[in-house]
Amino acid sequence: MKKMLLLGALSLLAFSNVQAQNTVPTSQMFGKGAVLWNFGANLPGAYLSPWGRANRATIPVHTNLEVGIHEFVGVGPSVGLTFIPFTDRGIQYYSQSLYMGVRMSVHLSGLIEELAGGDLGLDNIDLYFAATPGMRVSYVRNVDPALYPTEVRLNGGANLGLRYYLNQSLGLYVEGGFGWQGFAKAGVTVRLK
Repeated sequence: MKKMLLLGALSLLAFSNVQAQNTVPTSQMFGKGAVLWNFGANLPGAYLSPWGRANRATIPVHTNLEVGIHEFVGVGPSVGLTFIPFTDRGIQYYSQSLYMGVRMSVHLSGLIEELAGGDLGLDNIDLYFAATPGMRVSYVRNVDPALYPTEVRLNGGANLGLRYYLNQSLGLYVEGGFGWQGFAKAGVTVRLK
């Protein structure tokens, strides 16, 4: 936890030192035809394995591709992976959960500036809301499937996020919300188009 806080503080320090030549106007951060690739990690928390035992998860990872279908709206596939160690009758097992779905995002910075009728100084800042309906497939490795059968469930989540663009093609983001793999995540965005 201390390492994650230190990493967060260093990231904020790096943000404060970004030069003016790296300014990304709100109008250029997202739009129809934009392609963003996001990848990162979630803050691990207390999980309940599909088999009912409360456990602590390893650091969950996620990635998604987002394509702009409107000036403020993007959609694309999203995938996450979580490993959950748990103990049953004194034996250590490892549950794996694969999350798959469609991520839908509404990019609010440009929308807010458009509704306000002018530049509000939101350069480099992309504020957005994302919803991710999908499914979770969970299974336990190296165990009799009759004891712990594979489980498939509908799953989803919603997040409010903030992305800071370091330049035209690279940004860092943090998200908070509920659902897919926990309540907080952070990562890197690469703008492919």
